[in-house]
Amino acid sequence: MKYLLHSDDAACYGLDPAGSPTRVLVCSTAASRTLLTDPAVSGHRYRSLLGTAVSTALDLVAEADPAVAGALATEATTVVTILRGGLSFGVDSALSHRFGSPEAVSFVGTDRGAAHPLDISYERWEFAARQLLVLGDIIGTGATVEKVLRAARQAAHGRGVEIAGYLVLTVGSRQGVRRLRDYFAELAHRGERFSAVIVALEALFELPDRTRLGQSFPQLPFDFLRSPRWSTPDFELHRLGRRDSLFEKCAVYDGGVRAFTPGEHRRFRADWWTEVRRRGSAAGLSLADLGRSTAGLDRYARPLDDWLEAIGWAAPENVRHLGVDHAELHALGRRAHEYAEATSLDAYADARLAPGEPPR
Repeated sequence: MKYLLHSDDAACYGLDPAGSPTRVLVCSTAASRTLLTDPAVSGHRYRSLLGTAVSTALDLVAEADPAVAGALATEATTVVTILRGGLSFGVDSALSHRFGSPEAVSFVGTDRGAAHPLDISYERWEFAARQLLVLGDIIGTGATVEKVLRAARQAAHGRGVEIAGYLVLTVGSRQGVRRLRDYFAELAHRGERFSAVIVALEALFELPDRTRLGQSFPQLPFDFLRSPRWSTPDFELHRLGRRDSLFEKCAVYDGGVRAFTPGEHRRFRADWWTEVRRRGSAAGLSLADLGRSTAGLDRYARPLDDWLEAIGWAAPENVRHLGVDHAELHALGRRAHEYAEATSLDAYADARLAPGEPPR
């Protein structure tokens, strides 16, 4: 991960895997740091913060990558909105703010059930003539966005429309972003000519690895786990100081639920913390165990030099704009780890379930 630029309280980093036709950028913004460290945010405020983060990220990307800025300024854009979580990204509004209204907006609904595979349940395609296709969505495994991109390509081809490029904005997992890179590599291998940029907010999160984490805590396969390895240093600095949210099961939760049915989101969190307290009491699990599973705090138990070897942003220039150095960030993480070791899991869960929580 390489620092590219910052503006006020936002920064942009490049993450370019060797041999990949896809450019991956990771942007940190004040709005997305708040969104991903305060699980109580829901409803209109969730949608507002996410839309602001996307707008700020687009400004950063346009400054960091002249090719993207040129494409957004000269190519006709088609926004693809994936229902319903993608609505909260506000991509069409963010584009209009700086680059003018998109030429077209398409809507796609997907359905995934226990008895049937992921499928597209609704689609209304509108395309510009030669288009830059832009979408925003939470990317877990990457299956939904890949499915939608394949459907968009097929629909465009059926109308004789060329897709000149892809711009994907996401709160996403490392595994899901890799899946999209593989998809774009497949298109490039076929000889198709296009540009592809993925912009992630704050980090490339990890999905639960059942073989490594076991079944100690109730986790879903698409929960976003935090780790310093592929987080921006800006996000690490912010999240490590938020002990009230550091141990949440997922960095973002279900975006559609959180945005449009906040009561269900609150009940889901309460049920989870109740189950954590029950399991902790029964199995002798600790807050440090939870911190290792959900927040990667065990990484900060390592000596500074070992920790530096394990993160993707160890170069000094990656943190200089923050006014802190790596040693200070490591010390902050070490204190969070020590807090987890010294605090009872039951007491922490009780605090999360207390009246007035959320947010604290």
